[in-house]
Amino acid sequence: MPLDSPSTAKATSPPAAAVPAGSTTSGNLTPPLNRTRTRIDGLMKGKKFQSLAILLIGLAIVTTYSLFRQKSQYELQTTQAPTGWGYQVMLNGKTVIDQPTVPGLPGQRGFASEALARKVGECVVSKLRQGQFPPTLTPPELSQLGIAVP
Repeated sequence: MPLDSPSTAKATSPPAAAVPAGSTTSGNLTPPLNRTRTRIDGLMKGKKFQSLAILLIGLAIVTTYSLFRQKSQYELQTTQAPTGWGYQVMLNGKTVIDQPTVPGLPGQRGFASEALARKVGECVVSKLRQGQFPPTLTPPELSQLGIAVP
């Protein structure tokens, strides 16, 4: 009995490597668009992933920035010195300005009262909150705050 009789013979297809691209065993050509579409679909999925990744990274950067960009907490304390009153401005617990004397005036004279030191200190803190650094006070500003300017 022959091994390959017509009744038991199976149609065999050539190995995948032997099949030309875009053809089938019956000779019909498949449209090359199927492969192109598959590649485009793969790229689109990749682009969607990239877009999502960029969006998430951007969101993380914005969140981190906003956490560190919180409004600075300035505190004002008045201090008494041998020459009069002064003030300290602290930012988040650290002293950023220690002003034991009247700013902008010659000499080492302190403020005549705690109220004057507080008033000038509050003006300085206001300038800091507005982004002015250094928070310079002019002689007319000192006069408006009640400081005698020579």
